Amino acid sequence: ALCRVSGAISLIVDTSIHEDSGERIRRFLAKNTELISITTGLVSFDQVSSGQSLVSVLNHQAHPHSQFDVVAADCDPPRVTTVKQQEMIAAPGCPIIPNPKHGSVVTMSALCLENFEREFAWTTGAQVGSAGEWNGRPIKDIFYTDAPLTHGVRRVRAASIRPYADVEWSGYIQFDYGLASQITTQVPKTAIVLKKCASFIAEEKIAIRQSAPYLYATLIPPDAVTDYSGFMIRSVDSNRIRLLCLLAVLNSAFVNALVDQGMFVKKGAGKQP
Repeated sequence: ALCRVSGAISLIVDTSIHEDSGERIRRFLAKNTELISITTGLVSFDQVSSGQSLVSVLNHQAHPHSQFDVVAADCDPPRVTTVKQQEMIAAPGCPIIPNPKHGSVVTMSALCLENFEREFAWTTGAQVGSAGEWNGRPIKDIFYTDAPLTHGVRRVRAASIRPYADVEWSGYIQFDYGLASQITTQVPKTAIVLKKCASFIAEEKIAIRQSAPYLYATLIPPDAVTDYSGFMIRSVDSNRIRLLCLLAVLNSAFVNALVDQGMFVKKGAGKQP
């Protein structure tokens, strides 16, 4: 993601980034990227010996008046400080945090499972399950189209969902809720399930590939959805920084190592998470 212009990435790093030894990397990030947020004092990694910080950046130089938020997540409640990026560059040592006890809009509590449903909403993709016909046409051809037509929303090609990748498109899904309900009711062995995706269409969201050996997650824009071969996750309050943090965790080597060990595998699904 960081290779693309304005691409975003979030990294979990050792707290040494705040110390004298981290000045070079701080100065590089401050001069060459736009900092989104810095979260310090993370307490969710209780099996590591040193502290961790979460750094989120955009791949372009900051504007003269750019500023970012720094949070001390180990304070109760977390305390937020806004830092002007140009002032950070000008200060001796290029410090990230003016005061170590003050400090992003995001706290690691958003990534804890017990808070997941409060911070995020998720769903499987649009389902068009039928081998039947309607008025002489295959039902799948009615809802999966090459042109947007009246109710079209871009359909993500599931095989293109890779970590931080730009997805490819596979035509459109027609979100005609009335027709979907009518066909589902009248055609045996048919399930056209679209309404569960309604709140996701207008939002930026995470797409996760369902049939993959590991967790493959990336961002997809508004006016796009996955079909039933994918999952979608959105922030309940449209908090993009929180969404980026979750994306970084889902694509992390740590989470995929757990997947490799079968920690998140559904019974009978082989190694598929």
